[in-house]
Amino acid sequence: LPNRAYKPAVVLTEVEAVAQSDSLFSDPNADAWHDVASEIEVEGMFNINSTSVSAWTALLRNMYDEDVPELSIS
Repeated sequence: LPNRAYKPAVVLTEVEAVAQSDSLFSDPNADAWHDVASEIEVEGMFNINSTSVSAWTALLRNMYDEDVPELSIS
């Protein structure tokens, strides 16, 4: 995939991947995007709704001393 953050949810052998892609393309349907999306994970994703103190601490510490864009309204 062009975006390197996307990773397969389950790593398949070449034979398994070919068999799975053959079954997807032999029966195209309007919900194919859902089938494909269910097999992909995003590495390093952060859930903004997280209640994990350690996750928020890590995120905010990583942004320490970073420039924050601001909108000036006159």
